[in-house]
Parts: sequence; C-alpha cells; structure tokens
Amino acid sequence: MANFRALGWVTVKRPAARGRVAVYEIDLKQIMIDTQKVWPIIGPDFQTRMSEDSEPVTNVVPFAAKPVGPEVAAEDVWSQVQSILHGRDPELWASWFRHLSEAERTGGSVTLVAPSRFMADYIAQKWTARLLAAYSRVDPSIRTVRIEAAD
Repeated sequence: MANFRALGWVTVKRPAARGRVAVYEIDLKQIMIDTQKVWPIIGPDFQTRMSEDSEPVTNVVPFAAKPVGPEVAAEDVWSQVQSILHGRDPELWASWFRHLSEAERTGGSVTLVAPSRFMADYIAQKWTARLLAAYSRVDPSIRTVRIEAAD
C-alpha cells in the first residue's frame, strides 16, 4: 500500500482513527497515465480502446425495430386476426402469434397449430382469450379457439 500511495495510485480518503479502519481511494486517472507506455504490450485492441481520441468500439447489439406485421389479405380471416394481434402488441405477436397457423375453422371453433408442444401449451394457457377476442372482431361466429402442436 505504501508503494501505491507513493506512486499516487491510492490515496487515503479517511485516515484510521479511534478503532476505525482507514478508507482508501484508487486514482484510476493516475494509473492510466502511468501505465500508458505498456499498453502496446497488452495488445493493440486494448491500446485502441484506452486512447482518449479513439471512437468507442462496442459489441452491443441494438434492439430491433418493431417487428414487421403480417401481410393482410382482405378475404383471409387468419391474416386479419394476425393484423389485429400485431397492432395491439407487436413484440408479443413476434414472439408467439406469428408462429401459429390456422388448421381448421368450422362451426364456431378454430384450431390453430403451433410449431412445438411447449408453444402450444403456453399460448393456450396465457393467450387464448386474446386470440378469441381478435377472432371475434373479424368473425363474430367464432366462440372457441383450440391450439395444437405440430409435432
């Protein structure tokens, strides 16, 4: 600690007194100044990142824009339902509803097919009411929605 204090890398923020321990502070700016000559040994990428005049390089993946909605065909009930679902919550539609396909629509009942058992069970448990509400707006005769797995 004495060597670090002598270099100016560590400073005493609050000295020890009456049974209390001392509080130290690291001076990162001084450390950066003193170690600048060895940055090339660490690597050129480190040297580039640490130099103040360089553009910050980031590996952060930006969030995607709102998901693009489905193509709506005027006579296709399922595409109209998908459009309603997308309009209400584009992220939810992109995560769950866009993977569904309509298998059968007869007698006030609709059967939708999900690509996996997990997806079918989850949508049936959490989102059946939302699917039914969207179907009711397009075709008021629909009273039940059933979701099955493709596999």
